[in-house]
Amino acid sequence: MSRVIRHARLSRAALLLACAGVLAAAGTPVALSQTAPGPTPTAAPAPTPNQLRHQTMMKMMRPITIEFQGNRLEEVIEFFEQIADIQIDAKWFNDRSATGLDKDFEINLKVENTSIVNALERVLDRTSEDDLDRATWQLNNWGEVEVGPRSRLNAKKYVRVYPIQDLLFQVPDFTNVPDLDIDDVLDQGGQGGGGGGGGGIFDNPDNDPGGLGPSEREEVERLVRIIQLFVEEDQWAANGGNGGTIRFFRGALVIRGADYMHRALSGYDFPVPEEYRPYKRPKPKPAPAAPSQPGTTKG
Repeated sequence: MSRVIRHARLSRAALLLACAGVLAAAGTPVALSQTAPGPTPTAAPAPTPNQLRHQTMMKMMRPITIEFQGNRLEEVIEFFEQIADIQIDAKWFNDRSATGLDKDFEINLKVENTSIVNALERVLDRTSEDDLDRATWQLNNWGEVEVGPRSRLNAKKYVRVYPIQDLLFQVPDFTNVPDLDIDDVLDQGGQGGGGGGGGGIFDNPDNDPGGLGPSEREEVERLVRIIQLFVEEDQWAANGGNGGTIRFFRGALVIRGADYMHRALSGYDFPVPEEYRPYKRPKPKPAPAAPSQPGTTKG
């Protein structure tokens, strides 16, 4: 009895395999077995805005030697895009903007062994005829380089906090410094160190600081005036511009301004991992081994 049942089971299995073969031959897909899907590969994290900006800045630091002879400004900008492998958003003069760069402006410039960003700055300086609205450059959050008059770049502002508590610290000026009387010191020493006695060795024991100097508010106002005088003077709202504002809050300056103004204040600081740096400084080659001295033998 058991042999018959086993034979029947084998026949059913053979029948199923035969049916599967017929369906496969007919072009109908048949799933005989299913395997568990493998682990999905982890995608690399997207670079942050700071990393994109740092990549662009590193590309613009590459050295270059070039000469422009009557080239149109639009052609020069396209050249910088290609040679540095970057994206440049030029603020051109058009019907919608009363200020902007002139595409047909002729550039005559020769630079040797300088950085791309320095060459770009010299080109932009030649396009500026208005001293109050000279052209410059800045970086946006997508790693693009924006070039154009300052009034156009001022449309994009962001807030940055600058701690200045260390600049506000004042060392007390002690004007009532006590005087040391040497005679009293010698007299007290000759008395065998007896206790008591009237005055001490100092004629004036008052240690209170004399002049405290200006208050914190006065120091902050002085620092703000210095910044608004020497850093993009015409662009601050306090001076009639529309590029930036300054507020003081809890030991820090809160500045809202365009990127080129923040760059003028503190430069760029990009803590980017090594894998996001396309141009790495080559490692120094090891020094060659010193030649063996004549007459020496190796043991």
